[in-house]
Amino acid sequence: MSKVIEYTKGILGDEDQFKTSFRGTLGNSFGYIILCNQRLLFIHEKGTGGFDKILEIPYDSVQEYGFPEPSRLSITQKEGNTNEIVVAGSTLFLKMSLKELIP
Repeated sequence: MSKVIEYTKGILGDEDQFKTSFRGTLGNSFGYIILCNQRLLFIHEKGTGGFDKILEIPYDSVQEYGFPEPSRLSITQKEGNTNEIVVAGSTLFLKMSLKELIP
């Protein structure tokens, strides 16, 4: 887990900070949902031990979000793009964290 945090901190600007992370799946990509002060990231964990940022959603671009199924996060941006992420494990802390971060 610390390697994905190090990777995330390396791509964040000085104005943004890592808050917390959750395991999940976006499409066919397994990785991490990363919550920062200003945006949500999905970081794909490659089989080689490396990482790729495959999704970045600034919170101020979010039109709505919800959990259409207990383990599925759906985020719709103001321009109309919708992304669905399957969350591994409980979503209670994720729900509480998003409520604090997304206006």
